[in-house]
Amino acid sequence: MNPTGGPYWIPLLAAPATNVAIGGGSLYVNTSRGMLRAPLATLAPFTALGPLPGAPAAVRGLAADPNTGVLYAASDGVWRSGDAGASWQTSDAVPFDDVDELFLANGAFYAIKAGALLKSADGKTWQQILAGVHAFAFDANVLYAGTARGLLVSLDGGATWKTLDAAETTAIAVAPSRSSTLYRSANGLQRSDDGGATWHAVESPVAVHHIAVDPRAESSLWIAGEGTLWHSADGGRTWEEQTGNLPAAVEQLLVDRDGRHLHVLAGGVWDAAVRAERRRATSLR
Repeated sequence: MNPTGGPYWIPLLAAPATNVAIGGGSLYVNTSRGMLRAPLATLAPFTALGPLPGAPAAVRGLAADPNTGVLYAASDGVWRSGDAGASWQTSDAVPFDDVDELFLANGAFYAIKAGALLKSADGKTWQQILAGVHAFAFDANVLYAGTARGLLVSLDGGATWKTLDAAETTAIAVAPSRSSTLYRSANGLQRSDDGGATWHAVESPVAVHHIAVDPRAESSLWIAGEGTLWHSADGGRTWEEQTGNLPAAVEQLLVDRDGRHLHVLAGGVWDAAVRAERRRATSLR
């Protein structure tokens, strides 16, 4: 299939990337060349972040505090930077060489490592709080975990979990503008407007692997799967293909907090304006 629908995507970074994060007015990218950042106002130029002290393992996850802009990187521990990655504070070594994703939620750290969901209050001491996790999402104190045995929810930071639904859940997203609205991939795309208590099917053009919700509108969402990217402005009643000139399958979706730009990992880092005027950007080759 050679999709051509959707906007023209601006290539921001050609180097293979594994993580994208936003915080403090910057877009952070973890690549094979190391960690880079660019201002959100222009999305260019990209500059290299300072190295982690010592000789840690390769960085496997990035997370940024949306309020303070403090940046965290998962390597052989969690490293903290309060100056946009120019310098880093060391942490005690923990086995983080195969972390898949790093999250910051309600002042605590969460990480997915080989299907295990881990939690730390300080980035140094970690405990496993759940196994067999396919997907993770959160809103304030509410945590959601998609597993083979269903969708689970925790209201106490992962100490206890309750099964919301027994259908295997492989992707999940919470609407930032309305936390009771959730989308998930479970036997197709589904939506809940009561915090996961009940669900209804949403027709989707592809098998869904990734979901992102517009921070300003709970019925505006993007889904990626089968090598294509789609957008719906009406909660999934109608869809418009957004694949455009993306050269590869989407591996991560990230929307600006103002809902103006969508950033994707797809054989590099790409940007498209989804609201208001597109900002100028250049490609780093």
